[in-house]
Amino acid sequence: MRLLLTFFVILVHTAFPASGDSGAALLMHEAFGPVDAGDALGNGGLTVTFSATGRIAGVHWPSPGYFDQLSYALCAGEQGSLSVPEGQGLCWAARTGETFTWELDDDFERCLQDRPAVARMSPSPAGPQPACIVGGGGKTGTPSFFVHGERDILVARFEPVGGASPEKLYWCANFTPCTRLIPESPTADSLFDYANDFAVFTPDQGRTIVHFRPEKPRSTDWDDARTLAVHGGEAPGWRDFDEGVWLAQSPAEPATGFQCGVSGTASSAFAQVKAGALDGQTAAVGDCDSAFEFTCASPANGGAAAPITVYIAFGSTYDAAAQNLDYARERGYDALLREAADYWNSRLSPSGPQTPPHEQLLEVLLTCLDRETGALVRMPLASPPLHVDVPRTGVMGAYALSIAGRHDLVRKRIDFYLNALRTQNTPGCPAGSLPAGLYANGGEAVPRLILDVEAVAWLLWLCERHAAALPPEDRAAFIDAAWPRLELAAEFLSGWFDPRTGLPRTAFNPQTLRDGQSPELAVRAHMGLVSALSLAASKGEERAEWRKRARDLETLIRARYIGPDGFWQVDRPERFWNIPLAPASHPRWQDTLDAALDSLATGNVSPDRASEIIFAALVIPPARGGVKEKAIHSLQTGRFVRMAPLPQGTGSCVPDSYRAALEYVAWKEALRVTGP
Repeated sequence: MRLLLTFFVILVHTAFPASGDSGAALLMHEAFGPVDAGDALGNGGLTVTFSATGRIAGVHWPSPGYFDQLSYALCAGEQGSLSVPEGQGLCWAARTGETFTWELDDDFERCLQDRPAVARMSPSPAGPQPACIVGGGGKTGTPSFFVHGERDILVARFEPVGGASPEKLYWCANFTPCTRLIPESPTADSLFDYANDFAVFTPDQGRTIVHFRPEKPRSTDWDDARTLAVHGGEAPGWRDFDEGVWLAQSPAEPATGFQCGVSGTASSAFAQVKAGALDGQTAAVGDCDSAFEFTCASPANGGAAAPITVYIAFGSTYDAAAQNLDYARERGYDALLREAADYWNSRLSPSGPQTPPHEQLLEVLLTCLDRETGALVRMPLASPPLHVDVPRTGVMGAYALSIAGRHDLVRKRIDFYLNALRTQNTPGCPAGSLPAGLYANGGEAVPRLILDVEAVAWLLWLCERHAAALPPEDRAAFIDAAWPRLELAAEFLSGWFDPRTGLPRTAFNPQTLRDGQSPELAVRAHMGLVSALSLAASKGEERAEWRKRARDLETLIRARYIGPDGFWQVDRPERFWNIPLAPASHPRWQDTLDAALDSLATGNVSPDRASEIIFAALVIPPARGGVKEKAIHSLQTGRFVRMAPLPQGTGSCVPDSYRAALEYVAWKEALRVTGP
């Protein structure tokens, strides 16, 4: 039953997360449990998500698009209470005398219903910067975290407070290295977490602790690891394992104790931390955890003890992780934090140190964007598996980057999709079609039975918009380079029709969870063909078969979905914000958009649709004033902030690239209307 629910969730929320089906949201909750995410930090490679209460809930590497390297799950009790099982995730713990505390905020009900108990910290007086997270909890001090901008380094710090400084402080880690992608099912790092992990060891008596997993561990690898573990972490051979996931941890100052153990056994680091005695085991194999122990010296003036800092570095080999760790040690906390802030300042606000609030929406896009491939995940979440690129919504992220003038990133996004186009006909996967969901490496992430025809149309539209924004010489070069794949996509759209009706053949409809026909399918197919014709004209080509198909579609659309007055006769006409078949100057747009904005006050509108309504109200020129002012007011009052909630019933907030893109473009249009 769980696998069946998982498949359903993948269909609706991974391939088509904009559907906003509350029933599907409840099934998502049943399949994966409560969703616990309050914010995220990342550099396009290493991406760290934080729970609503401020603890680290996910560590994605080497991309925001796959491989959550952490064991963490929020569970619901018999009375509906929420908790994280002890021994999971990354956390601080403190001991003073007989008093032991996990330095965590466990008030999940409050944090999930209100704003998450996680905040951003400014590393300089220049204003808020997207560099550092201050976590929740912290009974004897304040935990904080940040991710370096250029290197895959996570920095964790605990600052004891005056008068409550603990005698001993512990950093506990239950990493679960994952190296597997399951074709068409992005669940290897969530539902099958029990089958991940491999080994942990310290080569230098607790100065450094290394968690790792080879990419494809063989039975001989397991045997070798168990043999090495008998001889301890300093035994030669640990570094000889193949490439995979390597995580090297080290405190800024030497620890006074350490443990490499196996979860659920007497050697478990978490269990020994709670008991107050680490036995210094140097290696373990299996479902591993680890811990550092620190003795906090009491200041002579009665103030707070010195902060404790731990660096966690990532790499595909031991040497790569060690190089990043050495860099962190050499630079130190202050320099690393400054570099992280400078990195984001340069990406978000080239003109100055202070980033306007709406420009921070770009941080969401860049956090969700794979720095190597250009994939843009919908949300950096592994449970439910929303850490995939969904072309039909991912296109909007590229459009927002285009509005921001980041044409280099737009091109990378386009190339990612063009390379994913199918070039050969196979059952259910025609040439020129595009997978409905993609891993960051371009592999198919959702079942092939989902044929998303609209995604191809959106890709053609994006390419036309990108070409139009380029100088003439660059435009010609782009179209020439992309033309073989663009032509393939256009041929698919042109040939995908039912000869009996003239309408596009059926495709998967997320509203009905079956193949079907919808106004949007026909309209988007027409949109894609019009874009393809524009691109062909730029090459000096005339494609008569495409033009005939576009004209036939327009005739059918006008007969079926547009009334005698020339306006849309469909539900939610605002979804056709970029379709000129009903002119943007049509007088009915005013009342339509006004009513759509009024519907937001009912509280029954999904976050996706709410964002779409505000976006459309700002980018569609109404015939009379009033609509844009109402939409601008919704933006300025902060009703729809960048940390928008998941569908009702999930109780969580996450950085969402689709909603961030919509809101960013809306803000840019609002500023054009009102001025800076």
